[in-house]
Amino acid sequence: MHTKRFYVGALFGSTGFIDFTVHCGDDFWGIELLRDGSNLDEHIDRFAPGGPYSLLELSDYCLVDFRRVSSMGDMTMPTITTDLNHCAKLYVVCYDPTLAHVSILNAQSVWNIL
Repeated sequence: MHTKRFYVGALFGSTGFIDFTVHCGDDFWGIELLRDGSNLDEHIDRFAPGGPYSLLELSDYCLVDFRRVSSMGDMTMPTITTDLNHCAKLYVVCYDPTLAHVSILNAQSVWNIL
């Protein structure tokens, strides 16, 4: 298994970079990192049919969105829930300023790490 950051244009005639790819046997994953939901729709569209990353012929992908919250009780759940319902491949990582508490959410589960 190995990971790599691809300049999509040079290899596939597209524009931009994908943050990570992971090759493991026949699996070829794409991973895109985000911060605070910035440009979420744009990142989702990159993986859509006809999007720049569709040329990579990935077997699967995920988007990992890191969001700083003032406290874990201050997570903006309505916004996070809306975003998670918009993309099943989205994982939201919420962390407090001291990194004493971290939660990972996706459309199916919530994991409290610390």
